[in-house]
Amino acid sequence: MAGPSPDLTMVTTIKFLCSYGGKILPRYLGGETRVLAVPRSISFSELSSKLTELCGPSVTAVSLRCQLPTEDLDALVSIKSDEDLVNLIEEYDRAASSANMKIRALLSLIPAAEARAMFAILFRKQLTRNDSYLWPRLNPTTQSTLKTILLTCIQQEGAKSISKKLCDTISELASGILPDNGWPELLPFMFQCGVLDIRSVIAVHRRHHSAAHKRIARRHQFHSVFDQLCG
Repeated sequence: MAGPSPDLTMVTTIKFLCSYGGKILPRYLGGETRVLAVPRSISFSELSSKLTELCGPSVTAVSLRCQLPTEDLDALVSIKSDEDLVNLIEEYDRAASSANMKIRALLSLIPAAEARAMFAILFRKQLTRNDSYLWPRLNPTTQSTLKTILLTCIQQEGAKSISKKLCDTISELASGILPDNGWPELLPFMFQCGVLDIRSVIAVHRRHHSAAHKRIARRHQFHSVFDQLCG
C-alpha cells in the first residue's frame, strides 16, 4: 500500500539541474550540466547571482529558462522575477512524487563584453532628457562615482564597439550637465587625451544662443571628440 504523499512545502532546499553551453536537438546535447542546491526561500536575484557564479568568471549574467514538469524542452518558461520563481516551484511541488525533485534549468550565458555593452546602452537611455530623466534624482556621491566609472571605462575598454557605446553615453551626459559645471573633471580629461581643441569649445558657445541649441551642439561636439578617442 502506498504511503501518503510527502509534504514538499516542508522541504527547505530545492535543487536545479542546470545546463548551459549546449543545444536542444530536441534533447539537450553538449555543454555543461551541474546541480545547484539552494534554499527554498531564495529570491530571484539571489538565484541569478548563484547561477552566474556557477558558470564561471567569464560570465557576468545569465538568463534562466526552466522546463515545466509536464512539458518537453521545446516549451521552456522564462524566469525573470520572484513571482515567476514561486510559480515554478509550486508547479514542481504538484508534480513531484518525492522530496528529491530537481528543477530542469537551461541557462543562456551573457559574457562580460555583452554585459558591458548592455550597461552602456541602458545607462544612456536613463540619461535622455525626458520625463524619466534619472540624473537629477541621484545624490551627489552616486553622481560622482558614476562619472569616475565612465571615464575609467573609456580608458580601459578594449572592445571598439563597446568604447563607441561608452562615448555615446558620456556625450549624452556631458551635454546636459557640463554648462552648470556638473562635470569639472571632463574637460581636463579630454585635453589630457589630446582630443579637444579649446577653440572648438568657445565656438560652440558663440554660435548658439539658446540653451537647447547649445545642448544639441555640445552633444554633437562630444560625439565627434570621443569618436577620435575611440578610433
